[in-house]
Amino acid sequence: MLKKVIKSSVLGGKLKVDFNSYTRKYKVLLYSAIGKKDATVIAEGEVPVDQDVVNLDYAGMKYAFKMQKGGKYFWVSSAKQKDGAKSQSPVSVVYNPEIARLDPTKVDPNTGKTTELEQIKAYSKKPKAVWLTEGGLKAIIATDYLPMRFNQQQLDVIGRDFLAVGGVSQYSHFLPMLKKLNVTSVTTAYDMDFQENQQVKDNYRKLLKMLKQHGYKVRFANWDLSKAKGIDDALVKGIEINFKEI
Repeated sequence: MLKKVIKSSVLGGKLKVDFNSYTRKYKVLLYSAIGKKDATVIAEGEVPVDQDVVNLDYAGMKYAFKMQKGGKYFWVSSAKQKDGAKSQSPVSVVYNPEIARLDPTKVDPNTGKTTELEQIKAYSKKPKAVWLTEGGLKAIIATDYLPMRFNQQQLDVIGRDFLAVGGVSQYSHFLPMLKKLNVTSVTTAYDMDFQENQQVKDNYRKLLKMLKQHGYKVRFANWDLSKAKGIDDALVKGIEINFKEI
C-alpha cells in the first residue's frame, strides 16, 4: 500500500504511484488536472529494501511517497469492468479430506469419473456441525490440524469443517451458508483478543445472538490468549482448547 505524503494537486494534477512489491520498482505518473487520460511519467526507480519513504523532485517541487503494509487479504473485483462482478466478501468453506464425510476423489466404477458433484450435493443435505472463524487462511491451517487434536467421536460433535468470513463484522454472511449446508450445530472460534478488543467483542456477541435466534446449537471454543491469539495457532501449538455450550 502506498501513501502519498503530499496532495497531488500541489504538482498540478492527479498523482499515481505504481509499485511492484516483488521487484520493488516504482513509477510515478502525473495525470492532468483537466481530466485528460494521458499520464506523464515523472519519476521511476527502485526502492531499497530498508527504505519506506521515497523523496523525489519534479520541476523544483519536492514530494514523496511512503509505503505501508496493507491487510492480510485483498478482495478481487471486476465490478468496474464490462460484465464484471463484485467480490461480495465470500464465505470460505474449508474441509480436510482426511476427516471430512466427503470424498471428492472417489471414482464411480461404472463411469470411471469422479462423483464430486453428487457427493457435495449429498453432503450438503446431511445435518452437521461446523466451526466458525474469521480469516480464510486461518481456517485452512486450523482444518489441517483438527485430526491431530481430536478423535472421530469428538469431531462429530465439534465439527469437521470450517466456515470463515473476511472479518469479524461480516458475521451475518455465515447465515446463508449455514442454511445451505444444513448445519445444526456450530463451534465458534474467533480470536481470543476479543477479551481486549471492544469491536471484536461486540461483533462476537452479535454473532452468538444471531446463531441462537436462528435455532443453532452453539459451542464456544476458548483457550489461553497469552499462548495463542487465533484458533490456528492454538491447534498448531497444541494448546488446550475448552468448549462451553451457550
